[in-house]
Amino acid sequence: MHWLEMKSELQPYYPFSRCPRIQEEFRQYLESTPNKKHISKEEKLKLVAWLVDPNAKPTCQKDYSRRNYAQKTYRWDESRQELWAMAKKDKGGDRIVITVDEILDVVERVHTANHGGWDATWDRVSRKYCGIVRSDIIFLVKRCGLCQSDPRKRAKGGQAQSPASTTAYASTPSPPMTPPEPQIEYDESSYDDNEDGENEGNDVIQYWQEQVWHQEWMDMQIDPSLLPYYDYSVGESSSSGSSNTYTYDFGQ
Repeated sequence: MHWLEMKSELQPYYPFSRCPRIQEEFRQYLESTPNKKHISKEEKLKLVAWLVDPNAKPTCQKDYSRRNYAQKTYRWDESRQELWAMAKKDKGGDRIVITVDEILDVVERVHTANHGGWDATWDRVSRKYCGIVRSDIIFLVKRCGLCQSDPRKRAKGGQAQSPASTTAYASTPSPPMTPPEPQIEYDESSYDDNEDGENEGNDVIQYWQEQVWHQEWMDMQIDPSLLPYYDYSVGESSSSGSSNTYTYDFGQ
């Protein structure tokens, strides 16, 4: 089935408004990146008040400025109960004013119409709405689960080697094989600081790392005489019964 057809069958889809994690991340994003183009609900109510009652008398110079700004920049649609930002000359049409608490829902509604990319979604949003900036679009569209699963947006695989490069690799002597890097296991438990301020968790992890490294080398049955070749020093050997056990000082 074509990918776009599968998208249409999954509608309606709510990647942002029904995901508490994304809602919280977006809230933190708004708090950490304030923008003068964002409009709060309180600011919108003040603008509407000046437009609904143009004869209201300002009580201070600041109110005079606000009233003049509101009347020159916005208009109130009483029948639709919508605040519109009036377009400047040769700057497109009027746009609906969106408050900060409405951004997520508006972007979701526009984006899920066809799951366009950042630029496509921003183009549609900026033409119709005021109070949303491009970084808002990018932040949310990056978190759309359906777009993340789009096979067209996945990273391309590596290119096949040309015959010339294959021949070059075949004619080049291979270096001695290096033992695989051991997988270090860490304890996932939480550790509390002791009264002396030393974190006992670090000491425990260091001990476990030493045990894991030693076990990895023993499992691989590496000839101790080859260890100096890999810049590891060999410790003293000790015998127990008929078998010899070697101790290694790693990381030196």
